[in-house]
Amino acid sequence: MTRPCYAARYHHSASHAQPHDKVEPAKLSPCFWDDEPNHPSSPALHAQQTCSAIVETKLQPACVAELREVIEGICKEGAPDLMGAGP
Repeated sequence: MTRPCYAARYHHSASHAQPHDKVEPAKLSPCFWDDEPNHPSSPALHAQQTCSAIVETKLQPACVAELREVIEGICKEGAPDLMGAGP
């Protein structure tokens, strides 16, 4: 599940990027979900919106669960530099 889940996260982040923007890989980390403009009110809502943007319907519940685990668990425990390796 990690690959489609992270693909959704990266797709969501890249959709706001402008061609002249500096590449900042750390900002692709799901740990920074609440730094985005007009971010959702909770990690759960963020996960739902992100996963529904690119992951096929049957995989969305697993993607949401995984992304929430990363944000609410791994990131909260102190791994804000988490990138694409997955939990």
